[in-house]
Amino acid sequence: AMILFFLCVLFGIFLLFCIFILLLSFEIKIKNLDFMIENINKKHVNDNFIFTLYLKLFRIPVFKVDVTKATFRKNKVKIEINKMKQKIRQKEKKLDFKMIAQLKKLKINFKSLNFVVNIGTEDAAVTALTTGVLATSIGIALRNILNLNKDNYFKVIPIYKNKNLLKIDFNCMFEIKLINIIYTILALKKVSK
Repeated sequence: AMILFFLCVLFGIFLLFCIFILLLSFEIKIKNLDFMIENINKKHVNDNFIFTLYLKLFRIPVFKVDVTKATFRKNKVKIEINKMKQKIRQKEKKLDFKMIAQLKKLKINFKSLNFVVNIGTEDAAVTALTTGVLATSIGIALRNILNLNKDNYFKVIPIYKNKNLLKIDFNCMFEIKLINIIYTILALKKVSK
């Protein structure tokens, strides 16, 4: 009788864990991520960006982490990123179409996306042509991801000042369910074998 009780408790805990994973999701907000190339000697990314990670259960925030430029420096994230890059280079794995297909199944739910690109070249005709090509490319890339409305938009603005300029302002908020992340990781491991 004691073993049966223990098995029932163990099964109940396992069932609660499975329900917890099914209902858990991550929401990521990116604010004030501005990137600008005008002069090679100037700083390209502003220091005021904020990545906010929410862990949500039943759409209620349970855990929140804000990551800023100071957090990156404090936690030595650059060192860890460089270590990961070296491991990837050592393995030299190439992305194939099966892996890309699995990554598309991740089901990212974009709640908002604000994307503004200012672009300019020394030649007005090249600026106009580049603006059109870039706006069309971004529109095609984003059409399957989200519905463009007043909360979700992108703009490509030409700058006619006879100088080379690229400025990108990016703000977004998206949500990924934990079960989709687990499924994608397992599928990628299966594909890579």
